[in-house]
Amino acid sequence: MLEIIDVQRRYRGGRGTGPVNLRVAPGEVLGVVGPNGAGKTTLFDALCGVNEFQSGTVRLDGRQLGRRLPAEACGFLPEHSRLFPQLTARQACRFEAAMRRLDLDDTALEEQLDRFGCAGFRDTEVRHLSQGMTRRLGIACAFLGTPQVVVLDEPLNGLDVEGVLVFRRALADYLAGGGMALMSSHILSVLDELCERVVLLKDGLVAATVDVRNGGAERAYLEVFGQ
Repeated sequence: MLEIIDVQRRYRGGRGTGPVNLRVAPGEVLGVVGPNGAGKTTLFDALCGVNEFQSGTVRLDGRQLGRRLPAEACGFLPEHSRLFPQLTARQACRFEAAMRRLDLDDTALEEQLDRFGCAGFRDTEVRHLSQGMTRRLGIACAFLGTPQVVVLDEPLNGLDVEGVLVFRRALADYLAGGGMALMSSHILSVLDELCERVVLLKDGLVAATVDVRNGGAERAYLEVFGQ
């Protein structure tokens, strides 16, 4: 179980997020949505250690972790790629493993690249990859080492049909093994399909939590934001 308790990060002028409380169960995808400026990116970045929460705590399986997930337990796919452009796909995967202190050999890295359809450009520098290729590589990095939690910010951006299918299969396998995911998407029907619950953020706070197992993400969004 992932528990995010009273976390907060606010900037001058009041923008940011929190206090926010969230829980994610093993095998669950929790959707997180809101308009631009709602605090979603701030929440995801701080949870994964890009920035820091100013208060609150994070627990994983009952363990008190402080104000972020540990690197080895968290795979992160930000909305905009942060892969170093001068690295090849193979090197980017190896760098991700090193940063998260994952004990993976070259064979495991090659298998990961192959699994996510990146084998054909493993020796190509990131700066020369298409948007879809870069997204596939980012997803491969996020799922590297089967972390306990993956945080996926707009994972379908730039993917072709084959890429979407690869992602959905990988996510299903990951959840079947007890993994936990937080995911945002501007395509609300995707959240209806992949999530049990969706959290709607407004001004950095949880405005509503909706059970979407029978659909309803779009309806709830319209009710909260009136658009």
